[in-house]
Amino acid sequence: MRSSVGPDPAASGLRIIEIPLSETPNQIWRECLQSPGIVVLSFHGATVHGDIVRIRADADHPEQDLETLEEYVQAANNQYRQRVGEIERKRKREEESSRKQEEQDRALQDRLRVSR
Repeated sequence: MRSSVGPDPAASGLRIIEIPLSETPNQIWRECLQSPGIVVLSFHGATVHGDIVRIRADADHPEQDLETLEEYVQAANNQYRQRVGEIERKRKREEESSRKQEEQDRALQDRLRVSR
């Protein structure tokens, strides 16, 4: 479902189109959409406003820009999954390191108690 807002006041020949999202995306996904890792020179990019994605599309042929937006969203989703996976792996490494440090501290305390 899309809704056309109207002509782009900053550029003739372009039209503002808003596409509602199922939920408000977090900051990481927003960043991924801004730099999804693909470039389409004729695409004017996408911005997120709450739970709405807004694009500046060719007024006469917006379908092409909507297809490009789909590519951008897919690329952003892929990048998002990678970044979230990296964050999760880092968190697990830190938890494991913390757990090992706690075990070493307990072992050292036990040795100190025994040696007294």
